Amino acid sequence: MNELTKKFVLINGPSRVGKDTLAEFLESSLGMVHKKLSRPLKIAVEGMFLISGQALEAYKDMPSAVLLGLSGREWQIKLYNALSDVGGKSVLADLFISDVIRDHWWSYDKFVVSDLGRVEELIAFIETFGVDNILVVRVFSPITAGHFVSKDSREYIPEGLDGLNVIDISNNGKQDFLHTGLKKVKKWLEI
Repeated sequence: MNELTKKFVLINGPSRVGKDTLAEFLESSLGMVHKKLSRPLKIAVEGMFLISGQALEAYKDMPSAVLLGLSGREWQIKLYNALSDVGGKSVLADLFISDVIRDHWWSYDKFVVSDLGRVEELIAFIETFGVDNILVVRVFSPITAGHFVSKDSREYIPEGLDGLNVIDISNNGKQDFLHTGLKKVKKWLEI
């Protein structure tokens, strides 16, 4: 395998729009490797408060005394802000890319990332793997109306970046959302 055979589907959208659900469906349907840019933040919060991933998920959007009055998401945002002060806004993508090159390069050829949230992260992927190997899937939902969590610096990736493949999918709360995503990703992958 070489870098030309590596393909990255980067899913973008606000919380609770179905990004992870779509990524898990693509993983099981196409044999893609599902990764999250935010994983280092979750591991750090779990370690800081000596809680399990399951407990962190329970406090994801709910302030808790266990987390000193904040939610898990608020802690992740605080940690991201501190990391980005040192490593720039692409810091999570940079960590991910280092991990892929170091540990997964020869093992896998298709990745799905379920939490792309910043243009700077996208640029890091493009600079490393090439624009032709990147597909951005923007997920919209009438439930979230395209709103990101307050204090969250994530945003929808804009269309019109030179040569970038971008598709939009609406999560209507039904299974066809997943099948629509699968169909569009398969077309991009040419399978």
